[in-house]
Amino acid sequence: MCFHDSHQPGNREKRMNPVNLGPDRLLAGERAASMGQFNAGRAHRRVMSRSQEFSSLFLRIALGTSFLSAVADRLGLWGGFGQPNVSWGSFARFVAYTATLNWFLPKAMIPALAIIATCAEVLLGLCLIVGWQTRVAAWGAGILLTTFAITMAAALGFKAPLDFSVFSAAGGAFLLASCWKLDSAPPGCGARAQESRESIGDF
Repeated sequence: MCFHDSHQPGNREKRMNPVNLGPDRLLAGERAASMGQFNAGRAHRRVMSRSQEFSSLFLRIALGTSFLSAVADRLGLWGGFGQPNVSWGSFARFVAYTATLNWFLPKAMIPALAIIATCAEVLLGLCLIVGWQTRVAAWGAGILLTTFAITMAAALGFKAPLDFSVFSAAGGAFLLASCWKLDSAPPGCGARAQESRESIGDF
């Protein structure tokens, strides 16, 4: 009597060969692999979305508080000139510093320019911290900081804006402006909508 050995190597290869699988099983396997890729992509986009939200928030607060701290310095709120970490200590000294940087302008324009710069820094700082009109405020901050860096380089040498990281702050402001989408949307709303559209396309 001869028995059929289903455990012989040839029979195992037949069973494991995808050609011998039914079309339903092949379709189910492809669908499972597709869903696995879809879930992995969605999880990756979710992590990137959370990272972007945190980075944008951190950059907004850092730029906004830097503007307001500089204004507090020139108004003497951090102490008088000569105290540790105080650059101006009074608005008169800031006006003189503005005249140094803008040596090419008429002297009669310097006080008004100092006032305009101070008001702009207060407005931009508050908008960035609160998160109102963030994209517009970020563009304004980038332009203001770039102008400040150029005048510093022209008046004090190229090393001065590098020591105070003015170019870096300007680059951060422009990056924030390019990343920010909707001021009225809750954090991550725009990113989640984009994720949903991409997920539907992937599926």
